[in-house]
Amino acid sequence: MAFFVDFELHKCSGKAAEAVQLGSKIGLPPDETPQIPPLELFHPSTSSGKKVDDLDTLPSVHDCAIHLELLHCIHRLRNEVQSSALIKCMGQEPDESKQYKETRALRWSVFLRTAVIRFLLWLEDGSMLPPPDILMVWQACLLNPVYFANLCIEKRCNRIRETPFPWDEIHAAIDFDRMSYRLTTANRERFEQQCGLASDLLSVIESGEREKILDQMSAWLPDATIVTTQSFPPRLPIGNAVRVLLENCIKASGYEQTVNDIAAAVDRQYSFVEKMEQHLWLRSPAVVGTLERAIERYKKFLKLLKWHKGVMLVPTLDIDLVWHTHQCAGVQYQMDMQNFVGAFIDHDDKLGKPILKGGETKTEELFRMHFDSEYMRCLCWDCEAIWSELERVRLSKQRLDKGKRRDMARRIAGLVSYYRSREVARKSFDKDPE
Repeated sequence: MAFFVDFELHKCSGKAAEAVQLGSKIGLPPDETPQIPPLELFHPSTSSGKKVDDLDTLPSVHDCAIHLELLHCIHRLRNEVQSSALIKCMGQEPDESKQYKETRALRWSVFLRTAVIRFLLWLEDGSMLPPPDILMVWQACLLNPVYFANLCIEKRCNRIRETPFPWDEIHAAIDFDRMSYRLTTANRERFEQQCGLASDLLSVIESGEREKILDQMSAWLPDATIVTTQSFPPRLPIGNAVRVLLENCIKASGYEQTVNDIAAAVDRQYSFVEKMEQHLWLRSPAVVGTLERAIERYKKFLKLLKWHKGVMLVPTLDIDLVWHTHQCAGVQYQMDMQNFVGAFIDHDDKLGKPILKGGETKTEELFRMHFDSEYMRCLCWDCEAIWSELERVRLSKQRLDKGKRRDMARRIAGLVSYYRSREVARKSFDKDPE
């Protein structure tokens, strides 16, 4: 049955391509315009995980959904950093030349390493919700559990690992339509007062105001004498001047290796950010079902880790999202792994594709053997909508004959087509259509 419905859905979706481009509301009555995403997705009542054996602190649908929001915000932030306005700070105009591409990469490098230094300063207190650049670095560090644990020990700030990742506060700071993260006035003032840093790093660099940039850099430099007006020769483009000064400051700080290691960790995680941006589950018609199934599959993945210690197991994309969300719990993640798996499971994101490929094959075999179900699966909007509908039918104990299967396929095709049309309109006009 699943194969038949799958075939019908994709066939109907193909026929609906023109309707998608025109923004057709095919398959939806006028009074059934859905909220995208559904409001219950972020309801605080869903913030506690379901109990699995002796482990009751797994991520919830609520947590995973906000994590997706954050990843989309990181994607937007990087695009903003590499925008033409920042490129002009480097003394170049945007064009299609190699220099343009190199300049974009350079701007991100300068911004990212500055963000890492700001994160190290914030880490000493860590009592307030940080700006987006610091939050991005914090999240990437949490996804390298062993490294972050050692860093916190070195800097004597283990309290930050014991602090629950503030999912609800993060959600409150996100403008979902624009996928942008902005602190409230109170949080912004608190951060600037306690850390002595600007809450908007991007605007400081982009402003090109030498005195403002000097003031910010002097806040974290070990030797303020490095920061002088001579560091910014008037004829040197502000972006290049910031880069040169930044490199000198990092070397003088004694944390050069730490800064480079953390920046590399953020860059490694960006490939996952891009995958989440491509799948865009948050705006899919089956987002709740997708995240619920991902959590259930993650529970099974944990069982495999427990039963097959020493075997390299590789998560699928949906399981990896839940695993990343779980790692953001810091020391709670460490405790959960010890209690449920019997070991502190690190997350090694430096492994190459050949090694991961072998691990995927082994994981797939073990998953099929233990749970009698397929491990690798398509996670597109169409297929996820099928799974959600089939689960609903299974719970209602309905019987599906050939006609009902065809009707189901057409109904799901219309639903997915409508959601795609809404997304096309949003990206075209930077807002949802009325």
